[in-house]
Amino acid sequence: MLNILIYGDSPDREVLIPMLERAEPISDCQKEYTFLTDSEQYYQAIRKADADLVIVSVGGEPGHRGIRLAKSLAPAIPRIWVSDNLDDCLESYRLGCTWFLMKPLEKEEKELKLALTRFMHPEYLYYRDDDDEATLPEGGLPI
Repeated sequence: MLNILIYGDSPDREVLIPMLERAEPISDCQKEYTFLTDSEQYYQAIRKADADLVIVSVGGEPGHRGIRLAKSLAPAIPRIWVSDNLDDCLESYRLGCTWFLMKPLEKEEKELKLALTRFMHPEYLYYRDDDDEATLPEGGLPI
């Protein structure tokens, strides 16, 4: 069972959860979602540290706080930050996020797949080829 904690805006739920259901390599995994929009509930959920993956889908200062909180209370849990603010991309790198996705999420399905592949197989690095297509290293993933 893969426990995914999502902190964000309510409209993101309608887009993000179907994307996660389709996204390889976790499409075949059983998943349990906890979707929170309240910062106090998010704080309590992070303190429990029973999530396998945290997705913060809030931009600006509320997103910064959400990522910093996850990093400080549960540093071993991978974090994906989703925002409509490009400045948050650099900040996500500085805060040690596993990945950053730009809103609108509908355009980020390939990036989400890469983020989840990195989450499931952190020993592999990925690169972009000349056609700007995300590719796996030669030999693929271990079985």
